[in-house]
Amino acid sequence: MSDKIKKTLQFILFLGLGLFFIWFSLKDLNAEQRSTIIENMKAVAIDNRWIFLVFSMIIGLLSVVFRAFRSVILLEPLGYRVSKTNSYHSVMICYIANLAFPRLGEVLRCTFIQRYEKVPFQKTLGTVVTERIIDMICFGLTFIVALLLERDKLASLFLNKTQTGNQGLLSNPSFLLFIIIAVVLIVLFFIFRKSIIRWSVYQ
Repeated sequence: MSDKIKKTLQFILFLGLGLFFIWFSLKDLNAEQRSTIIENMKAVAIDNRWIFLVFSMIIGLLSVVFRAFRSVILLEPLGYRVSKTNSYHSVMICYIANLAFPRLGEVLRCTFIQRYEKVPFQKTLGTVVTERIIDMICFGLTFIVALLLERDKLASLFLNKTQTGNQGLLSNPSFLLFIIIAVVLIVLFFIFRKSIIRWSVYQ
């Protein structure tokens, strides 16, 4: 079989998988939900709000590109020079697969890199874990900034009664349990962060 035919078949296969995952993620929508989506799309086109839609799509595309470049950078110290194009495709496959089966995308992403870049699965998986750690740190920093900027509103939400007479969130046992678990996880991460990063990079 020639390389051209193989590439064509691979393209058809991945295109089919992508369409399947999109269908699988949307198949449970009822007629009313589908109608709502269509009406919203028409409203965007009629009211010239498509500019915001295009802008959001560009931002989303840039986030995929940055993630692909980050993956390339993380693999370089391990001695693997991965194609930026293949890294980008692996991230896109990850997103599409996660629409249907959450976290399946990470597995397919590592498999894709192993198939086309000859990088061992465990090495790529290690960089994925490292990326998740970086994402968690960025999320934590963003959360802290949000707390500082909206501290007055949050203090009112947590400590005082709302206008409807409901108690603040600090009176909710489930919310308190969530806060305790989050604090414990953050403390454990900072205690064992060197071991976690070392394991995730060199696995």
